[in-house]
Amino acid sequence: MVVLPERDRGLKCDQEGATERFPWPTLELVNPFHVQEWNSLCAAHPGGSLFHSIEWLRVLGQTYGFKAAGLLSRRDGEHCALVPFMEVRSWPSGSRGVSLPFTDLCPPLLWPGVPSTGLWPGIVECAKRAGWGTVEVRGDVGLAQSLPSVAFFGHELDLTPGPEKLHGAFDDSIRRGIRKAKREGLETEISGELTAVKRYYQLHCQTRKRHGMPPQPFKFFANLHEEVLKPGLGCVITAFHRGLPIAAALFVQFGRRAIFKFGASNQRYQDLRGNNLVMWEAVQWFARRGCASLSFGRTSKANAGLRRFKLGWAAREEEIHYVKYDLRADAFMQDEDRATGWHNRVFRVMPMTVARMIGSILYRRFA
Repeated sequence: MVVLPERDRGLKCDQEGATERFPWPTLELVNPFHVQEWNSLCAAHPGGSLFHSIEWLRVLGQTYGFKAAGLLSRRDGEHCALVPFMEVRSWPSGSRGVSLPFTDLCPPLLWPGVPSTGLWPGIVECAKRAGWGTVEVRGDVGLAQSLPSVAFFGHELDLTPGPEKLHGAFDDSIRRGIRKAKREGLETEISGELTAVKRYYQLHCQTRKRHGMPPQPFKFFANLHEEVLKPGLGCVITAFHRGLPIAAALFVQFGRRAIFKFGASNQRYQDLRGNNLVMWEAVQWFARRGCASLSFGRTSKANAGLRRFKLGWAAREEEIHYVKYDLRADAFMQDEDRATGWHNRVFRVMPMTVARMIGSILYRRFA
């Protein structure tokens, strides 16, 4: 366990119009699996999502062998901050802390009255004592007051108005797509069963090949089913055309927040607008389950088409900043969005069996 002494970092916290100095509390590096209240803390925080939870940490650990870690700070018996990490080991870079691998957005959870800028020095100090070479936080909430290492678009839909009002706010192209899917007789299924995950994975592999990316190993989706879908923390929504699955998406839910994690489709049936119907079913499903929001995940800044699709659902857009820091050089690092590059051409023509084998190796290394 790493414990940093309490000290006044000279930061200011504005509460009810009054500005006062905030003495930063004890900061501990812990094993989240040994913190009994970890999930309840995540669920109680308005920014908490499944990506902060024990279940998601289990999925990543069981699939890729990463070691879970976390930062907790307390002051006068009250929690002030929570940040989950995974320790990733790869040659030749050694070990590094990532919050979190294969996660679109996992910002630190800060409680009311805690200034975000005060957390970064503690993260760096704990990361150094843990022996990491670099530390990365995906969603900086103003942590480091620096240029981001890489940035994406994020989109989130407020579900509280209800499905009928939301439908009226969608772009015309989205509503036309939904109508066409229904007119073509597409049917949908909402399921947390392993059979639905397997059906999704077939479409997932097709879609990854089309995009020139290797698919994640099926073990990842099997663990996602066991730890997340089976306990009722998510589902797969599939659109069928005459019994054939043509579009599907995997969603996760934690508290009142739902997240669109993966989507896939059969390109031959793209004109039937199965993706529109799947997303519309998700909006209705999670709104009726009492969710306050549906996140559409991150979008590469180079992917104008996907950005346009998400904006069509009247989702609020924001920038997602990732911050990466070289602990040996004490310097912020620049990174890149690896969604596009020469590798896309290679994976588009590669046999699927080979792509899956390479993907199982690469994802562990480049988390």
